[in-house]
Amino acid sequence: MTKVATLFAILLMALPLFGDTIEFNNGAKLNGTIAKVDDTSRSVTINMTVRGRSYTRRYAFKDIRSITQNGQTRSLSKVTASKPATASSNSNSRSEQEIRRL
Repeated sequence: MTKVATLFAILLMALPLFGDTIEFNNGAKLNGTIAKVDDTSRSVTINMTVRGRSYTRRYAFKDIRSITQNGQTRSLSKVTASKPATASSNSNSRSEQEIRRL
C-alpha cells in the first residue's frame, strides 16, 4: 500500500474517535457525543467533556446549522430563498404617483 492509502485508511478508522459535531448558525462548532436528536421537541442533546468535566447540553434546531453523527452529516437549518420586495409587501414603499407628487 502507498503511504497516502495507508494514511487514508488510518483516518477512516479514527473517524469515530473524533466524536460527533454540532455546527451552529454562527459557524461555531461543538464536539462531543450526540445523545439524542428529538424531532418532536426540535432539539439536540450532546454530552461533552471540557477540562475533565462532563456536561450535557440541549440545543434547539433553530440555533443549529448541521450535526455530524457517526460520520453522517444532517442539515437542520431551513434554507429559504428570499423573495424580492414588492410594493404590496413593503409598508414603507410608495407608489409611482406618490413619488411624482413629492
